[in-house]
Amino acid sequence: MLSEPILLLETREGVIAGTLPDALSRLCDYTLTGFDGLAAHQRYAWDLFLYQLAALALHRSGEATAAEDDAEWRNLADPSAWRARLEALTPDVADTGWSLVVDDLTKPAFMQPPIGTGRLDGYSIAGYTPDEIDLLITAKNHDVKMARAATAEARHWLFALVTLQTLQGYSGRGNFGIARMNGGFASRPLVMRTPGRDLAACFRRGVQAALAARAKALDVAQSNFAESGLGLLWLEPWDREEGIPTQRLDPLFIEICRRVRLLRDAGGQITAWGRASNTARVATIKEAKGNLGDAWTPLNRAESSALTVGGGGFDYRLITRLIANQEFLLPEAAMPRADDPLDAVWLRCAVLVRGQGKTEGLHERWVRLPGRKNLNALSKLSQGMVADAAEAKQALKLALLLYFQGGPEKLKFDDRRPDGILDSYEQEVDRVFFDHLRARAAADDDDEAALSAEAAWRATLAGLARGLFEKTTETFSPPFSRQERAKALGQGMLNGKLRKAQLLPSYAETEEETDDAA
Repeated sequence: MLSEPILLLETREGVIAGTLPDALSRLCDYTLTGFDGLAAHQRYAWDLFLYQLAALALHRSGEATAAEDDAEWRNLADPSAWRARLEALTPDVADTGWSLVVDDLTKPAFMQPPIGTGRLDGYSIAGYTPDEIDLLITAKNHDVKMARAATAEARHWLFALVTLQTLQGYSGRGNFGIARMNGGFASRPLVMRTPGRDLAACFRRGVQAALAARAKALDVAQSNFAESGLGLLWLEPWDREEGIPTQRLDPLFIEICRRVRLLRDAGGQITAWGRASNTARVATIKEAKGNLGDAWTPLNRAESSALTVGGGGFDYRLITRLIANQEFLLPEAAMPRADDPLDAVWLRCAVLVRGQGKTEGLHERWVRLPGRKNLNALSKLSQGMVADAAEAKQALKLALLLYFQGGPEKLKFDDRRPDGILDSYEQEVDRVFFDHLRARAAADDDDEAALSAEAAWRATLAGLARGLFEKTTETFSPPFSRQERAKALGQGMLNGKLRKAQLLPSYAETEEETDDAA
């Protein structure tokens, strides 16, 4: 990986073959735009790997401060210097520690710990293609086909290894997950602020966040890490059935969670071999709950645990809770910085949600947020908007129950018929929420503009609720004899609740506007 161009780099000049040092160099001079062969679910795992690796290499070479200065940052765009930094991370094993296939099993290979005996005792074939060792659970062969990468090249194995070793969770007896998540069926998320969506802007901010988080993790009275600790966990043998305590690790340690070795068969094709283990690679107490100072993982303040994202992904409500920085503690990468753009920044959120024996989807979202906006002010504004959306949803729910049940004297609240329509409402709110948040934040210093932006938001919610109710009455019908009564009562309920929540003008305001128009 340091000397052979096994990567295909997408650059401004086109696609070129390159080494890992070439990729890091081009990220520093903003000429790298992507990696050919990188699957969607592997992208954020690969990004996290590059952020941690670059930060670790710069710290060990004494160049951490260069990452904070724009002029010095561009001076880091030297492939030979990056090769030297990476070789320094693997003293005595630089020839194998960065190689995907190493015949001598007593030496480490990339993301593959050495085997002291030099034999594959206890190992069995884990896969003939990269996707067989990857993170996705594809046993039912439905959404993503199994063993589809039959013509895989070295870079595909590289991406699969990084995804497996840095994101995987518990998947059966002897198959433990990573330490940086809250339990074996949780997931490791990425949450970060970045001035731009391009690869280089994210890389720079990711490296800066990693270095800052590292300093904070060590700047405590009883740190759980070591200043000169182990950074690359595949360099140390994994022969003993015991984990490595965090007190022996660098805060930026790049972990591996599975015993894996890649070897070539008689025909020259790569095959993955694996072996179960009795303990996790990193020995953490159960109470840690993934709280290891990760620069990209928010923490639940009450439980002091890493954020676990559900199947709904990063919807507007979860992002609002994160922005509030009250229920959750934002990670270093998501905190505002002095060099943030004045107008707006991007909040990038990504996670591959795991469950028991299933994958609940890749959720990646980019949200445009106001630039150097005070977090408390932004939190207060967004929480108020969430409350408004909940009021409109409740009004719509009551109206739908009245309509579906034919306008009864007493509603049955366990009726599930409105659920699909309410889900549509949530999706529509999610689609427009952050556009309105930016508009309201931008108008915050102008009273007239602020009132106009607030009115636009409330009118949008009322319009969504009324539009969905109207659509429902055109599509579904209660008993015919009660249809008109049900519709009238439902509309009355909806409009009344919206007015009470100040999402619709009151009757008095409406009459005043009519008089003015006349």
